[in-house]
Amino acid sequence: MVLYGVLGKFEAYDRNGSATVAGARKPATLLAALLLHPNAWVGVNQLVDVIWHEQDTPASAEQNLKTYVWQLRRTLTELHGGHRIDSRTGAYRIRVEPGDLDIGVAENLETAADHARVDGDAAGAVTCLTEALLLWRGEPYEGLPDELTASAVARADQLRRRLREKLADGYACQGRHDVAARLLQVLTEEDPLREESWARLVRALHRSGQRAEALTAFQRARSVLSAELGVEPGPELVAAHRSALAAEAVLTRRDLPRTVADFMGREPELERIRAVLSGTSNAVPVLVLDGMPGAGKTALAVHAAHEFASAYPDGQLFVDLHASLPPSTVLARLLRAAGAPVPADPEEREAVWRGELAGRRLLLVLDDAADAAQVRPLLPGSPGCAVVITTRNRALWLEGATSLTTEPLPVHYARQLFPGAPGEIFTHCGGLPAAIRAVSAMLRNRPLWTIDALTAELAALFDSAFRALSPLESRVLSLGASHLQVDAVTAAELTGLEVQVAQQVLDSLFDRHLLIEPSPGRYSWHIVVRDQVKRQALIGVTR
Repeated sequence: MVLYGVLGKFEAYDRNGSATVAGARKPATLLAALLLHPNAWVGVNQLVDVIWHEQDTPASAEQNLKTYVWQLRRTLTELHGGHRIDSRTGAYRIRVEPGDLDIGVAENLETAADHARVDGDAAGAVTCLTEALLLWRGEPYEGLPDELTASAVARADQLRRRLREKLADGYACQGRHDVAARLLQVLTEEDPLREESWARLVRALHRSGQRAEALTAFQRARSVLSAELGVEPGPELVAAHRSALAAEAVLTRRDLPRTVADFMGREPELERIRAVLSGTSNAVPVLVLDGMPGAGKTALAVHAAHEFASAYPDGQLFVDLHASLPPSTVLARLLRAAGAPVPADPEEREAVWRGELAGRRLLLVLDDAADAAQVRPLLPGSPGCAVVITTRNRALWLEGATSLTTEPLPVHYARQLFPGAPGEIFTHCGGLPAAIRAVSAMLRNRPLWTIDALTAELAALFDSAFRALSPLESRVLSLGASHLQVDAVTAAELTGLEVQVAQQVLDSLFDRHLLIEPSPGRYSWHIVVRDQVKRQALIGVTR
């Protein structure tokens, strides 16, 4: 419960939330001076200087100060059931809990809004920011001496402006560009030299269909900046102007790879994907396709994206994350391609990206993701878009997302990919479409094959996965060269690890689709992985 109000006339509140004046002027000044340094000791000399600023300090100042402290304690006890003012030799402090000061509540709501924005919850961010702004009742610290509160007032004003800028961004992420534009017009009038606000205003006007107004706003900004500062518009404002000049949004792209001609055997998975992408929920549908290297995750994602292309007329974007690209780098590329500004701050890039996607119907395919941290900043924040993610990481989890494992193809479908091939080839390809296609291409040019040649041909499928392993993971995975199955106890005995550590490593390899779990607690190797492990062991011996 808020006990002290500084975002307007300085007030204290009783336990029912009713406002009251916190004593006479000097006790109120004392209370404000203590609240400006919550939970910190403030020296008596400093308090005396504040209370008798520009006045002759009486000889009884310290005794008067003690009287004011006594009065405050009595008043606050009546209001709150306790005063929380502590004393020690030469100093006083007031103990403040989270939520006691209205400006502290506003700052906490700002933090909550930032978290909501990062999580893609634009509505939640808008709600938090609106609640924070409603705490303002007038000019901060009204009724208190300017010399006491000048820096605190400046801090409160900066907070309010920041909240309103973030609120405009939140409206944009919701596709409410007209509302964002009205708020930004107020902000540019209040501080016409703040170029970031002009850039936001130009984008909001453009995206709300007010192209002429957007161009006019740019000219106004350019005139003000030139007349007052002698500078031309910076990159962000220029980029917003360029987007407004364009006849159509630059973001509209259709860069999906081609679907493979022999795509087959995935109807059950496609039915699941159709159910997700055709959903009527207000949330952004997110589908995570996990599977081992070569299982056909990308082919499945691309095939489904082509099938649903007409449902997302504003574009279909394919982004290869290479399992290692930092999200800030990906965002920079996406924003440049969209003709949008690229802020230096990664969180600001996320906000701009969500603003670019707001109000659009766009399908985003994120291929070869490493983990949730890599893809979360790239997700749209408002309905209308959809996301399909492929990953080798079974543990990639996103709130509200649907996960689907891409299993190896059944044998009868695998044979259709390479009709007439010897059965031993299918055995060592293990139903992995990428493996079957690679071997098929090899045999067209080299009909005299061996298992060693086949294994070497498939090494590229697993090189990156093997390189990413830690030494412990490599040691446990290498057991596949000599063992069909292991459990944590066996793995520990064979590697010298503690059982608990061995279990953690087995779980990690299972999550990366480098091990399978045919029965609870028992782990085995897919035949292609086993062949690669044996090949690695042989290479190690011959070196």
